[in-house]
Amino acid sequence: MMSRVFVWFVGLLIGVFAATPLAFGNTIALLGTKWCSSQAAVFIQASSGVSAQAVADVQAAINEWTNAIAGLGLSFKGYSFTTDRKTATVIINLKGGTGNVLGSTQFSTAGTCFSAVRVNLSGKAFGQGLSDPAIRTVTRHEFGHVTGLGHSDDPNDLMFATFDAFGGTEKFISACDGQAVKTVYTQNPIPSSFTC
Repeated sequence: MMSRVFVWFVGLLIGVFAATPLAFGNTIALLGTKWCSSQAAVFIQASSGVSAQAVADVQAAINEWTNAIAGLGLSFKGYSFTTDRKTATVIINLKGGTGNVLGSTQFSTAGTCFSAVRVNLSGKAFGQGLSDPAIRTVTRHEFGHVTGLGHSDDPNDLMFATFDAFGGTEKFISACDGQAVKTVYTQNPIPSSFTC
């Protein structure tokens, strides 16, 4: 069994990318692991003080991944929600949050298959609460990892390693992200990256 951790830090993208023209394609790292079951059950544990809207935003972002996956014709069909923590293969800890970590994903594998995943989501960083669009973006990003994607080299892509949670534009699952997922679930062995 192998455990890995992916942590998405708050990115303060002040002028760094705006001053440098970007002239490369979008390459997304692939984690080399996937769900070998047809569906993964998700349990959301919200800390006290987390709003019902934040929970709804997390659920909406996860449903977006399920809808994107459904259009790919894969044996893995996406995510369902459960109220029984014991039956969940994905456990989300949704916290009010502090510090500078927006989200992190830890997973265990059996060979190339996910066996258990824990996602930590923060509703606050640097002492500021996150907006609903920021919570959805962070959840989409972390569920990209939960689905088998690593980070992208394109700062405009959902899977880019950093995100300006206090002024950035909401990011969505792109066609490139979907094609990278399709590669994870249809190629054997799973390649180390996918380029759009």
